[in-house]
Amino acid sequence: MTERPRFDPVGWFVSTAMAVLFGSIALAIAGQVLAHVWPWLLAFAGLGIAGVLFLRFLVRLWQGGRQPW
Repeated sequence: MTERPRFDPVGWFVSTAMAVLFGSIALAIAGQVLAHVWPWLLAFAGLGIAGVLFLRFLVRLWQGGRQPW
């Protein structure tokens, strides 16, 4: 019969501290990248919204031009 591993407070503290440290580093890097990229993201989002609206306009134009039976 196998025993359950005992709770190791030092190991838990080290792993939690490393997770918090690496998480804060990743968040800082993501903030820096987003600060440089957000105008491009905004431009692409605007182009995407304009494209969807244009396609919806074309579909409504095509549906309105059809003759019902």
